[in-house]
Amino acid sequence: MQFSLAKPGMLRQCNGQWTVTRVEGESGCARVQLEQEMQPAFVPPPPFRRFMRKAMLGKAAQMLHQMRVTSYIHLVLMPEE
Repeated sequence: MQFSLAKPGMLRQCNGQWTVTRVEGESGCARVQLEQEMQPAFVPPPPFRRFMRKAMLGKAAQMLHQMRVTSYIHLVLMPEE
């Protein structure tokens, strides 16, 4: 699944791709891989750089959680036959 930023704001660019593959022999297990590229709309001054980094890491953690839930639904609750 590929994604890209719909509307620039604090980020000038945010593109990426999720890859989910089933782990053979392990019921309900999957390998999730995220590749992404993010570019802020501006370079923040030094006191705010840490805040921006934490915000971007937090957003990545949210996306990983959403992917984990989605993959569980598709791989465990609705497996392909």
